[in-house]
Order: sequence, then C-alpha cells, then structure tokens
Amino acid sequence: MAAGTLAYLLRKLAYQIDVNAQFELNAALAIGLGLGFDRLGAWAGARAWTAVPLRLLALLLIALWLVRYTKPQPFLFLTDGQFRQAVRTNHDIAREEIARVAAMPGNIVCSYQTICFRAGKPFLYDEIYSDQALATGRLLRTATLEKLWQPQKLSGGGNNFFSTGWDTTRSDGYTQVGHDGGTRVRARLAYKDTLASGYWVFVYLTNGSARNVWSSTLVESTMAVAAPKTFPHAVLSERLIAYALDDDAAATQAMRAWLRDYSGVTGDGLERAINAGGYAIRESLGAGRALKVFTLNTELYPDSANAWDSLAECHAALGQKETAERLYAKSKTLAKPSR
Repeated sequence: MAAGTLAYLLRKLAYQIDVNAQFELNAALAIGLGLGFDRLGAWAGARAWTAVPLRLLALLLIALWLVRYTKPQPFLFLTDGQFRQAVRTNHDIAREEIARVAAMPGNIVCSYQTICFRAGKPFLYDEIYSDQALATGRLLRTATLEKLWQPQKLSGGGNNFFSTGWDTTRSDGYTQVGHDGGTRVRARLAYKDTLASGYWVFVYLTNGSARNVWSSTLVESTMAVAAPKTFPHAVLSERLIAYALDDDAAATQAMRAWLRDYSGVTGDGLERAINAGGYAIRESLGAGRALKVFTLNTELYPDSANAWDSLAECHAALGQKETAERLYAKSKTLAKPSR
C-alpha cells in the first residue's frame, strides 16, 4: 500500500496519466486491505482472540471512513435534503426526456442510452461498427462516400473543412473524415486514395473534459500512440502539448531540434500545424501555456503575418494590451495585400 501510494503521488505529477494513477492506487489499496483482513485471523489466533469480532470491527471502521470522506450517494440521500431535491428534479427531467424520445418516430441515437432504453428504442448505434460499415460499403457505396467526403470550395478559393455533415481534412497523405460528440466521443476514419486501399478507424471515448480539451486533440492523442510514423501531425500535436507544459529553460532548444530532425512535418504545413496546436493548447491549458507555442512559431516563421497575429491575440487574451497592439501592427505590415 505504501508503494502504491508513492507511485500514485509521483504519477499525479505527470501529464495525461494522473487518472490511470488513481486506478492503480485503488488496486493497491484493495490488495492491501484484503491481505490485512486475511491476516487478522492469524494475528488474533496468536493472542488467543477470536478473529470474527476483529474483522467486523475492521469492516465497520472502513465503512465509516468511506461514508465520512467519500460521501456516497445513498448516504447523501439519507442525510442531505438538497441532494434529495436534486435527485427528484433530475428524475422529473429524465421522465420528460423519456416521454419526448418515445414520441419520436423511428430509431433514435441518445447521448444517454438509458433514456433510449426506457423510451423503448433499440440500441442500434455503435461508433466503431458504423464507421467500419461505412468504410466497407455496407451502408453506402464507397465510391459515393469518396465523392461526398470532399472539402467544399469557398467563394474565396479556400476550403471548408465540412462536407455533407462530416468534418473533412487532408493530412499526412490521408483523407481524414470524422464526427464529433463534444469532448465525450470523437470518431475519425482515415484513408489514402480510396477506401479500398485500406483505412484506419479511431474512436475516442471519455467521460468529458474538465479543461475543455478539443475532441480533435483527444483523437489525435490516440492516433499518435497507435500509429506515430503514419500520422506525424498527431505526434506533433502531442509534442506541442508537452512543450507548453515544460518549464525547463532548455525546452525551446530541444523542441526546435526535434522539429528540424524528427517531426516529419515541414514548410507551410508545419507553420499551420503549430498555429493550430497553439489554439488547442490555449483552449485547454490557458493562454499562458499557449504563449510559448505561438512565440516559437514566430521564431521559426518571422515573415508570417498569421503567426504574429496569433501571438498578438494570445497576448490580448492575457490582458497585455500594449504588447498585443504592437504585434498586431507588425502582423499588418507583413500581410500581403489582397487582390
């Protein structure tokens, strides 16, 4: 138990594995309590005591500790009037939702499947199965999908990253198509020239994000782990997050060396990727952390108006008005006149 607690405290300091540390601590505590409970018998026998009362006392102390510090919902229901009122309110809302969903014709996809179940709707939707069924042509011909999954051209000549209800982009030589459930679920399908040439399906499931991490960041974390050589942009996203959190004075030099030698992303694509990563980091970790990323981009691309504009915006978000205005002015001088 002591080793498990020490490992938990150390891993809580790391990025993105602190939740896993909690699970491992729970396992260590369960094993330790189980062994202690079992050995109470031998300890009591050596003193000619009865083991049963000692074990009952141990269970009582554990139960009291859990009730005191974790406040489980059954305990709150018995002792807290506000909690009981909240339960009644949520119960009424759920009943209204069940009635509303039950009145809808056809099959329904529910964020909370209990609502669909109580409304009498079948469980027909599965993220992985549905994406695989699309990719293999079981729901729609793959040739039709490939035509639909093309970014729409805007009147100004650029691309819209949405096509027929799907977000669509081209990265690392792959067409990447996805759909989004906020920070709770993200599904992405990636294929090269055609679906027939093979594809990847990534689905990220979570119970939400306290830091409002973009779902695209979450699924790119999955891609970076599953296929780092195939999806270098996803690896770059992860490295930028680590860089933003690294307060070591040598972090910038190390990051520049990695970008130069190992990132696999070059040229204008690297500038755009760093800029996009900066905005994602600003959303989840705050403007203070994102400032490092935007500053790095201006150092790498000093002639980019967009890089300086993003840095100015970050300073403005930090309340540094004079610096922001100066950088906005610099961005305008670098911007190419529109034709």
